Amino acid sequence: MDSRTKRPFQARVSNFLVASDWRLSRAIHWCFTTVCFVGLLALGSLSLALCYLSIFEYQDAWFDLSLAEWLFFALAIALITRLVFIARRSAAPWWHAPIAFLRVLGSFLVIESLLITMAVVVDFINQDDTALQSYIVLDDLYGDKVLLVLILVSLYIATPPFPRTPPLLVDEVLSEESSESERMVEADDIKDRSGPEDPWTKDTPYSSSN
Repeated sequence: MDSRTKRPFQARVSNFLVASDWRLSRAIHWCFTTVCFVGLLALGSLSLALCYLSIFEYQDAWFDLSLAEWLFFALAIALITRLVFIARRSAAPWWHAPIAFLRVLGSFLVIESLLITMAVVVDFINQDDTALQSYIVLDDLYGDKVLLVLILVSLYIATPPFPRTPPLLVDEVLSEESSESERMVEADDIKDRSGPEDPWTKDTPYSSSN
């Protein structure tokens, strides 16, 4: 194999290796993001299931509800109505809002898991279980209320994007601005051609305006 045929062969091998490396990295990235996305949706669905079990703990229908839970349902209905109102006027597809809601709710559950992990690490360093026991006590006292608040916050921030300004309106604004700038340039040119006005001949029979 001479040098003339060796160089194209090396170039093809190099291009093949570069393309294979790029495709492998993109495939790994797609698998990672897909697993994270599906995991967040699963965690969000799990949080909703835990919320349902905590509200209807005694299986006594609406008689199980406390004042805080009645307030939660009222605010949830208001936020869902707001979400539907915005989603109908958004450029995003209809499934964007519920998926965003579950993703945000799952993210909150991940943050809670990180807090539990930090408590375990602190207890491991201090050789006791004070931090974890404190977290368990707080979760028993306020865990249900915090979950309701996180669901409401997720409903509020899962807002789909509004449609962007239509291209026709943008073109109209740009054309108006360009025409106005052209008029200003023409006025400046006329002023420059006329030359500076002599202050001594202003408002006299010798002024150019008369």
